[in-house]
Formats: sequence, C-alpha cells, structure tokens
Amino acid sequence: MVGALAIGTLALTACGLPADDRVTTYRDEDLPPALANTTTTSTTTTTSLPPPTSQPSNSSDTGTTVTTLPPPETRTTDIFYSVGVSDDIQRTTRPLFVPVTLAAVLAQLTSPPADLVAGNLRSDVRPDLIADVSLEGGIATVALAQEALDVMSSSRERRAIAQIVLTLTSFATPDAGAIGQVVFTIDGDPITVFLPAEDGFSEPGEPVAFDDFSVLVSGTVSTTTTTTTTTTTTTTSTTVPEPPPTSAP
Repeated sequence: MVGALAIGTLALTACGLPADDRVTTYRDEDLPPALANTTTTSTTTTTSLPPPTSQPSNSSDTGTTVTTLPPPETRTTDIFYSVGVSDDIQRTTRPLFVPVTLAAVLAQLTSPPADLVAGNLRSDVRPDLIADVSLEGGIATVALAQEALDVMSSSRERRAIAQIVLTLTSFATPDAGAIGQVVFTIDGDPITVFLPAEDGFSEPGEPVAFDDFSVLVSGTVSTTTTTTTTTTTTTTSTTVPEPPPTSAP
C-alpha cells in the first residue's frame, strides 16, 4: 500500500502538479478576463394561443340583434290638377315625406304621378312656368316666366294660375306657416289674373285667394304612396378558442 502511494506521489511530481491539497482563494483581479467575466443564460418559453376562428371546434356563443327602422313619416298634402282639357280642377291628396317643403309641393304640381295621368289628370303648370316663389306674411309672390307664357294658350294659362293658387293656399310651410294669398309677377312687375269666381280679372298685383278659384274644383282624389320598412340585422359572434395543450413541467 505504501508503495502505491509512493508511486502516485512520484507521478504527480513528474507531471509538474503540486501535491498541496489546500484550497487557494483567488481575487477577481487576479483572474484572466476570460474567467473573470461571468455569463448568465436564461431560457424563455412562449406559448401562443390559436387565433379565433369563425367556426369554433369546441364551443362558441353567438348573439343576433335585429334593428327595425320605422317607415318615413308622411303628411297628406293637397295638390290640384286639371281634368283632361276641361276647365275643371280636381283636388288630390298626396302623402309627402316630412318635412314637406314648398319645393316638394311644386315638384308634385308640375309633374303629376303616372297613376293620376292614367286617370285623366294632368298639369297645365309647365316645369319652366314658375321662375321663383317668395313668402312673406302669409302671401306668396309667384314670379312667372314670360317665355313659358308665350307658348301657352289663354285657357291653359288660366288653368295653370288656378292650379297654382289652389295648391299654394292649401299648404302650410314648415317655417313660414300657411299661405293665405298669392300675388303674380313677371320680371318683377305685378300682373292681372283671371278670377273665375268673379268672371273677370284682378287688379295688377292684387292678392288672390282660394275662394277666387274654388268654383273650378270638381272633386277630390285620394292617392297613396308605398313606403318600405328597412330591417337591419347585426350578428355578433364570440368565439372561445381551444385551450393550449398542457406541457409537462
């Protein structure tokens, strides 16, 4: 046994390694830079959840919201049209969308709907006859276009004047209120118009009213407008994704 220890001691001595078994402490500044700098290594594990899909494989909560919009509000408005080529005027009641504007009334007056035209009603108020309409104190001043009057017969002109007065004095504007009388001008100058109730002409610029033309009204026709109710459907889907697989610690 002693021989074996001796041989080991000789081997260590031959390799140049000291046989001192004491622990020697070194300071950081005594160590080479490669040993003095320590490196810390960290490992990060990231688990990604799968994105939601439109068709979940396990479970989903789906809710549907249906919104129904009410139909547009309308107001019944009187529009007066000529009956064929006669001097008779017929009242029609038209449901127009609220707020009913003067422009909407004049559009109906100059362009009667197809169903009324099929019933022998028409308008003698040409689309280019009325150049302008101004309102003040319940009186409508209607400026007529001379070019349109030049191509109209006297009978058609009288029917057109009657249509305009009867329609305007049956209408209340949203902002200025009811129209009680009408004055006619051409190029800013007041003109005279034929009054069927008196079988004569008015004074130039004299306001005329519904009663001056009411003797021409032969009846009333009621018409309807079809409105569409719009339904909006909103579908909200909440998808619960599958949980990630549990990994072993």
